[in-house]
Amino acid sequence: MKHVARIMPALLLCSILCAGCFVKEDRRFCPCRLFLDLSSIDISCVDSVTLVGMCDGVEVISQTIHSESFVNEYEVLVPRTKNMRLKLLSGSSGFRNDGESLIIPFGMDCPPVYMENLVIDTECEIMKKKVSLHKNFCRLTVHLVDGQNFPYILSVRGGVDGYLFDGSPSEGRFYSHATEDGNGSFMVVLPRQIDGSLTLDIDDESNVLKSFALGEILNNCGYDWNAPDLEDITVGLDYSRTNMTIMIQNWEKVYEFDFVI
Repeated sequence: MKHVARIMPALLLCSILCAGCFVKEDRRFCPCRLFLDLSSIDISCVDSVTLVGMCDGVEVISQTIHSESFVNEYEVLVPRTKNMRLKLLSGSSGFRNDGESLIIPFGMDCPPVYMENLVIDTECEIMKKKVSLHKNFCRLTVHLVDGQNFPYILSVRGGVDGYLFDGSPSEGRFYSHATEDGNGSFMVVLPRQIDGSLTLDIDDESNVLKSFALGEILNNCGYDWNAPDLEDITVGLDYSRTNMTIMIQNWEKVYEFDFVI
């Protein structure tokens, strides 16, 4: 009888496990296991990525992924939905985040932000997605003839003040002074544009002395503000003769313009 007593608990456990094998598990309400392949991200430009996920207008994910995790697939649990919105970005600390958009503080450059925005169907147990971040800023370098004796201020005005959650440009006032490097060159970092409203101004702190329709010039040159990765731009400017030369990174052409102001 003692031998039978010892066997009964084992038989009972076995029968429970066997019964479970025949009960089909309902996984409809389990989260989706999302695996992000980040291996294509250039770690020389990006050392960490902020991942934000939205579902039905509610933020359901907010995580930081460091570069050591880029070599392997990064797993995150997300709700099952046909419209999971993911935003991945790096270099966004200089923006003002109002919850719906990233705003460039007035008077400041656009932060050097890399972004990717996705809408994916996660109504499944496992989803795998390869992710690439894109350069969403343009470094504008203005090289002045006799720039070391330049007695004025260079600044840029525009009509884009940042980015919406989906990565599209946000309409608003942009203004930034160019930073001088001490060798006759000045730099301003610009956000992605939606029109030709960019203006390059020369002023003496009291009045604007000369203005250049920089946005229209760049559009006429064929600069692509819709490219996945924005090219940097170098402008050569002889402000005394109002002559401008445009050189765009990775382009072979040089454009020259003369202005009567």
